[in-house]
Amino acid sequence: SPDLVTAIVSTMTSLECPPGQTIMEQGEQGEQFFVIETGTCDVYVSDSDLEVRKASRATQMPHSCKGPRRLVASLDSGQSFGELALLYSSPRTATIQAKTQC
Repeated sequence: SPDLVTAIVSTMTSLECPPGQTIMEQGEQGEQFFVIETGTCDVYVSDSDLEVRKASRATQMPHSCKGPRRLVASLDSGQSFGELALLYSSPRTATIQAKTQC
């Protein structure tokens, strides 16, 4: 409904990111959902993510992912990220970095 769209849009804020800025870090707790208005962002995942996620579930502790990262995707204008941590109350599953001005 138009009222629902208006309510959602009214809660949004703008965030400008220069190239190279990390927008969210794999392993941290998520509290935001992002929609890319302009620019491109790269998605990186730690090679040890699966093992770290298994360990964090077993201990019910938040985790941070250290070690080598690999580029798994690039996101452009109109795409979004950050929903998984909100939907599942889980740590971020990837690191997102601005590739261009966003």
